[in-house]
Amino acid sequence: MYATSENEAVGNFIHYLQETLSCVTSAQLIGFQQSQNLRKVWFNPNARVSKVGGGHRYLFVTQVFTVTKVPGQPRFFKVNTREYNYRLSDSQNVEDDDIIAYHWHPHDFEVRYPSSARQGSQ
Repeated sequence: MYATSENEAVGNFIHYLQETLSCVTSAQLIGFQQSQNLRKVWFNPNARVSKVGGGHRYLFVTQVFTVTKVPGQPRFFKVNTREYNYRLSDSQNVEDDDIIAYHWHPHDFEVRYPSSARQGSQ
């Protein structure tokens, strides 16, 4: 979906990501402009997700993105994801192990495509 301004592109992106995450939590995403070109959206604090049998888990969501003009259509803007980190944990402590994690940060490591990984899991 293209937008007619940078702010509209950011608003649309956050709205649809929030709508997607609303199926598991009512926590609200927070967004800010990290630098001249980078923007970031995340849960702060991490989202508490209720388990059916009682208790909670914690959802960590962080996404970094840019807003650029659409090639060949300079009046329109779109969001481009630069990196993301989605984690589900039994603990709110960032240092504790994840149940599952999906992350992609191609500028920090040699892996240049999205992946899911958990050390030692099959």
